[in-house]
Amino acid sequence: MLCIGGKSHGELIHGEIVKVFFGTPFEGGRHSGRLAKVHAIEGYRK
Repeated sequence: MLCIGGKSHGELIHGEIVKVFFGTPFEGGRHSGRLAKVHAIEGYRK
């Protein structure tokens, strides 16, 4: 999830933030367990 304020940055900066966010690979960490639960509910297989 990515939340950025509409008035806090310009439109070009928002685009760059989104590019970096989606271009960065998920590293796991503390959210791995939660993501595994979502995948189990949605029927994903590892």
